Amino acid sequence: MPRLAAILTLILSLCIGLVIFLARQQPLPPRLAMLHLTDCAPPCWIGITPGVTPADQVKARIQAVYGDTSAYIIAVNESNGLVISRVDDPQYATAITVQWLSTAQHTVEWLDVSSSADLNVTDIFVVLGIPLGTATHLSTGGGVPALLYKNTVVDVWNSPNEQLLTGKVGLHDKVAAIAFSIDDYYRFPFVRWRGFNMP
Repeated sequence: MPRLAAILTLILSLCIGLVIFLARQQPLPPRLAMLHLTDCAPPCWIGITPGVTPADQVKARIQAVYGDTSAYIIAVNESNGLVISRVDDPQYATAITVQWLSTAQHTVEWLDVSSSADLNVTDIFVVLGIPLGTATHLSTGGGVPALLYKNTVVDVWNSPNEQLLTGKVGLHDKVAAIAFSIDDYYRFPFVRWRGFNMP
């Protein structure tokens, strides 16, 4: 009997391992793949690394990744900003807005990537993993709920500040933007990650 239990345990373990392996081989959904978040490890995005990449090379790097005119349209938003839209989107409704700021040494200090695609916290966890913690950080519109990673902040909509004080966010909270920076955000006050807020 113990021998049968051992064989069944081995077979079930192999089946579970195979399912996990196959699930990880699935391509990202188009709304997430468009962001190219897996091209390099944060705080790098599409080969642009804060504190390393010269600011005058940002547009050229974005053009190299999104320059296929049969798939994307790139429009200048401001001197340090671009809007990237998909050609197959008739209303250009799904867009990525990229903004950046330079250091005194003319390298990228921070890079902010926001998308009008319907991204949620679960999508970000698939790509970036578990955050160090949660916090409310100051932005131009006031306090913004955020997930903190080393050198990366993910702004979250629909997460009340009270929820973030517990170190939790909802699985379906919407992502507003991802900021890659030379700053180590975990140096600032935050609450350690404690999981998902389940309804």
